[in-house]
Amino acid sequence: MSLRIWMSMVCLWLIGCAPATWAGANEQGDALAECDPYRPKQEVSGEIRLVGSTSMQQLAALWSDGFRQIHPQAVIQIDCRGSETALPQLAKDPMVLGLMSRSPSADEQRQVEGDLGGRIAALTVGHDALGVIVHRDNPLPRLTWSTEGGLLGRSGGAGVAKTWGDLGLDGQWSAVPIRVESSASQSGPLGHASRLVWGSDGPGSEIVPYEQIVQWFERFLGRRPSSQELSAWQSDLERGKSLADVQAGILSSSEFFERQQNDRDRFVDEVYRQLNGTAPTPEQHQSLLDRLERQGDVRHRFTQELLPPQ
Repeated sequence: MSLRIWMSMVCLWLIGCAPATWAGANEQGDALAECDPYRPKQEVSGEIRLVGSTSMQQLAALWSDGFRQIHPQAVIQIDCRGSETALPQLAKDPMVLGLMSRSPSADEQRQVEGDLGGRIAALTVGHDALGVIVHRDNPLPRLTWSTEGGLLGRSGGAGVAKTWGDLGLDGQWSAVPIRVESSASQSGPLGHASRLVWGSDGPGSEIVPYEQIVQWFERFLGRRPSSQELSAWQSDLERGKSLADVQAGILSSSEFFERQQNDRDRFVDEVYRQLNGTAPTPEQHQSLLDRLERQGDVRHRFTQELLPPQ
């Protein structure tokens, strides 16, 4: 039986290169409250990319719709695959605004500012909720949280609970392992989920990124996974497969290939677009076809080769 953790950090952050009037990440104060109402002085065109937090995708869509009502010539691309993708993209592209559901660490800020040769600014633009869900059939009456042991710490410093029996259940529940499911692997709150569950004692098992698998199905295949499919992928993870293996498996599946009309050109272009947020150039397209051919047209190996290091 699973203990599911659905959470976001209390603050949602908008991060970009800092003009002189922006407060730094640790100097926000009432920066937004002190801003004058927006009054455009000229038409704006060009492209802006909003990259990062899945929690902020709907908020980014609202920003995009509102901005384009004022500036219809502006092009706004939204690429929300997780908070951990925001800062690397910010360092590469001056047209990126990063979306994070956690604050950037001091080390991350130093690294990105070193790459940019300038400061970044972080503004809190919203607050989100935190929830812990246990299946309704689970007879455990309550979970108690502590700083040292989190939710799964056992009393008396006896370590971390790994079965429901460790938390006091008996009978058929005593040997059932606790499985923790949480948000996407590149989601900002994942580290906070780990501390919530295990506290300062450290993790007692891996968090199964249930939401990440669901998001990939929805994004790559246009549907949610069945319970059997979800269970099969989670079992693969528990047996040692990586999330990259799961992602490659979905992207290289027969269903994904059929969605590209069983066409090699469409397939390599769509895999590239899903992984990079933009279509390949003609030169990149030919290079992708060459790579697929070198892999003997084995789609799974081709896709694994394109995935970024985990």
